[in-house]
Amino acid sequence: MADLAIQLAETASTWARLVAPLAEWAAKEIASTTKIRRQPPQTRLTQNRKRALTGGTFIPSPTNSVTLQNMCSVCGNEIRNGIEQCWFCAMEVSTRRLTRVASEGRVVSHTDKAAAKRSKTQLANHATLQEWSASDQPSWLTAKFYAEKMQPLLADLPNGAIVRHLTVSRGYANEIRHGRVPHPRHWQSLAKLLRLSE
Repeated sequence: MADLAIQLAETASTWARLVAPLAEWAAKEIASTTKIRRQPPQTRLTQNRKRALTGGTFIPSPTNSVTLQNMCSVCGNEIRNGIEQCWFCAMEVSTRRLTRVASEGRVVSHTDKAAAKRSKTQLANHATLQEWSASDQPSWLTAKFYAEKMQPLLADLPNGAIVRHLTVSRGYANEIRHGRVPHPRHWQSLAKLLRLSE
């Protein structure tokens, strides 16, 4: 360490000359963030202000601001600005979160409140089935009409529209859009939604 200290001491003037512009630049950058100081900081290390008055040669100062790389908060890899985690870490975190949420959802779905809600829905559906009669269906609204005219158009409907018109769940509405044939009691409502008739 003594040899290193001797070498550093011998080159101290060189280091001072090289570090001076950086030190003054850092002071200027810090001063620009405060509202108290109105004048730029002194240039005691490079004497650039004095050189400006006497016509001397300026010691160049850094022009580019320091830009920090955006790093992933989990693995430390460089990532683009605007995101906090790289794709791999984000997928891992999302997978853990989805697993936890799914587990919590299964617990909630087996509570007494959820069972009572399902029972109420089933009773309402059963009552609707009891009230519905095939004779109330228009003669033109057949399985063939549904398959040929209605089913191709249902894929373009949003889930929300089917849910509102049929009073069904979003999952059931999505299955109808993807080819599931609903109970015939729903056909007339779907025909009105699609503005179809004989």
